[in-house]
Amino acid sequence: MNNQTSISTDIIINKVYTIRGQQVMLDFDAAELYEVDVTTLRRTIKRNHKRFPPDFLYILTDQEWTGLRTQVAPPLWEAQTSPPLALSTAGLFMVSSVLKSKRAAEVSVHIINSIFAFRKM
Repeated sequence: MNNQTSISTDIIINKVYTIRGQQVMLDFDAAELYEVDVTTLRRTIKRNHKRFPPDFLYILTDQEWTGLRTQVAPPLWEAQTSPPLALSTAGLFMVSSVLKSKRAAEVSVHIINSIFAFRKM
């Protein structure tokens, strides 16, 4: 993705999974939206860990990840050596605030629009 790429509501909604009764986005999907690599995203979250309480972010269990793999595109899950992080809507907004980039601000706006569109469905 480049910085000029438009983000559609469908793209965001298709990256949302329900895990533990909560709608979340996996770290590699969030990294793609924010146009950073997963390592950078995880490092940023780790550096700002106090901003990510358990209702913002959690690591999937091996069992959750195994069950979810069939719903995720193979190149994405094959590259994962450990279960991904699951980010709630609040976690995604926090990522936007700690990345502090123009793209992060754009993604934040699109996430808000997508949440409203998703709730209308």
